[in-house]
Amino acid sequence: MADTIALYDEALALYEAAGDRAGRVSTLNGLGWMLFEQSAYARAAAILEEALTEADDLGQAGEAAEALLNLGHIALAHGDHAHASQRYETALAVCRRERSNGVHNRGPLSGWGVPPLVTRDRRVAAGRTRRWIIAANGAHRLTPP
Repeated sequence: MADTIALYDEALALYEAAGDRAGRVSTLNGLGWMLFEQSAYARAAAILEEALTEADDLGQAGEAAEALLNLGHIALAHGDHAHASQRYETALAVCRRERSNGVHNRGPLSGWGVPPLVTRDRRVAAGRTRRWIIAANGAHRLTPP
């Protein structure tokens, strides 16, 4: 995975040099997830917060939802159920808002089936997110994907 992290870092430098903020946000989300997978939670959280801020600035709801979802996973991994629940709920609200605006199966929301309510099988994705919210609230313990 160290090679993957290095490639993400290289991609970030290229997007920054090109002035491609959208590409940078997507890459930050990917890098944040890879760092999460390596249990590098502090760096992952910082990267994902940066992705969230920039996605919000650019109006990229899908990227913002992805960052929020991954930040929820980090909080849950730390046992911070209240913060995880807040992140999951916010991601869910973003996706619901996008769906009500007629946005379906776009960008990172369609490819992984991770963010809720905007995937091809909305019921499964919504149920998965609700389980994360329940877990974050401490009703029962689930591990994030």
